Amino acid sequence: VLTFFSPSGYEMRVNYQHADNIYYLPLDTRKNAERFINAVNPRLAIFVKYDFWFNYLNILSARKIPFIFISSVFHSRHFLFRWWAIKLRRILQNAEVIFVQDQKSEVLLSKYQFNTLIAGDNRIDRVIQLQSELKEYVFLNGPKIKNKIMIFGSIWPNDVSIFAPWLNQSTNPYFIILAPHDISQGMRKKITSHIGKEYKLLSECHDQTQPEDGIMVDTIGDLAHLYQYGHIAYIGGGFGKGIHSILEPVAAGLPVIFGPNYHRFQEAKELIHLGAAISIKSSHEFKEAMEFFSNEDHYRAAKQGIASFLSHHQGATLKVVQYLANRKYIS
Repeated sequence: VLTFFSPSGYEMRVNYQHADNIYYLPLDTRKNAERFINAVNPRLAIFVKYDFWFNYLNILSARKIPFIFISSVFHSRHFLFRWWAIKLRRILQNAEVIFVQDQKSEVLLSKYQFNTLIAGDNRIDRVIQLQSELKEYVFLNGPKIKNKIMIFGSIWPNDVSIFAPWLNQSTNPYFIILAPHDISQGMRKKITSHIGKEYKLLSECHDQTQPEDGIMVDTIGDLAHLYQYGHIAYIGGGFGKGIHSILEPVAAGLPVIFGPNYHRFQEAKELIHLGAAISIKSSHEFKEAMEFFSNEDHYRAAKQGIASFLSHHQGATLKVVQYLANRKYIS
């Protein structure tokens, strides 16, 4: 049984063939948690990263149903270590194991008697695997496509206001792919109004389509496949609650640019350190970031940083699977 809380995750995987059942996870109330656990009757529950659903975890713990966490990462100011989270901490101490992404997280959790193992980030294995399953978009190889493609992924209007001045300059050498995080018609209109021009919709493109300046993605599930055609990617969310996933463009070998709200994301910090990502706070800094990655030496170094990052972090899924197999949860 595979569950999601967010519509974006559910809609991406609603037809996932390796799950027997796919549902939205009911809201985390005691009554909902009891009903759901009674109905599913799990042998093991696996939670991802920070899915600390108090009532679900409390009931699993009380019934001695094993549960684990994967791809978790923690810092000293995490809410879990606040005085008011002591009840949740006590429940999480009953986790069979918490697979963490790095040694800092392991050291921190060990102070609170958590059972931890370092595995890395399971998402990286998935985005690497995706590179061998990519869809082809024939029209993006057409004669009217400019040599380099700039992809703006998972963007919001406050992202657009940052890069619109660069986008509208007459010397812009890139073919543009705009992918709103919310693909509704209303959101697409907002983004178009910020830019001041319309782009052909991806859903209207076919093999013989020859868009000249760019396209706007209005479909679910295509963005991850489109990154293969990109040269550089800007990822949205950094001027809001936090950046959206940068792992898909990185797995495709693209240096990434994003806004200032990235500090909860370990991969973003590592990629900045490796010279493969740049965080920006203004339109001027966005322009500077584009100029930086337009330098061949800087671009080559960024690609090398990406290769190093992916090589260092892959393999987390195998570690988790081996753990589950050794304990007879899977065969």
